[in-house]
Amino acid sequence: MKKISLVSCPLLICFAAALAVSAAPPSTVAKSHEKVSEAMYADQDKCAAESRKLASEGKYEEAIKLLQENVIVPLQEENSRIESWKAKARLREFTAELVKIQRKFGKIRMNDAYNAYGKGLYREAISAANDAVRICEEFRSDAEELIAAAQNRQKVSERVNAIDAEKQDPGLKHREQKCPAPFCPDFDQK
Repeated sequence: MKKISLVSCPLLICFAAALAVSAAPPSTVAKSHEKVSEAMYADQDKCAAESRKLASEGKYEEAIKLLQENVIVPLQEENSRIESWKAKARLREFTAELVKIQRKFGKIRMNDAYNAYGKGLYREAISAANDAVRICEEFRSDAEELIAAAQNRQKVSERVNAIDAEKQDPGLKHREQKCPAPFCPDFDQK
């Protein structure tokens, strides 16, 4: 006959208790949390569908905002409160969807920036490139190059315009130095 040591008895009792707890039916609290989560997930699915619809209509800013505020943020909060495999999986899924929309909208804004640059609308090009970076960080390097080029072209354009204005009105520079403000009270009007 085998002897049972005193060390193994508490271990057996703990093991038996763990088996009993795992075999017990889920508590009513867990069931109610599951129902709340399912209702929340259904609402999130509706918001995600609406976000997809908005994106397909070209309303990217609205689509991004809807997906972030009504789906991503609540899932992040739920994931931080409880370690739910379902919340994690949904968070991954909808984050990927959000990134896809952001990339598409960022690409559109970068194309707008390139088109504006090509037309000589340098301020608009800079604004569109900054929008692209705000929407999707992936476009940062391309946007920085375009912004730098647009700023250089803008400076050159301003210098050329200043030279042209001076050629057309040789006394302009002298008058601007004398009275740089748009309205000069000392200006003689005779």
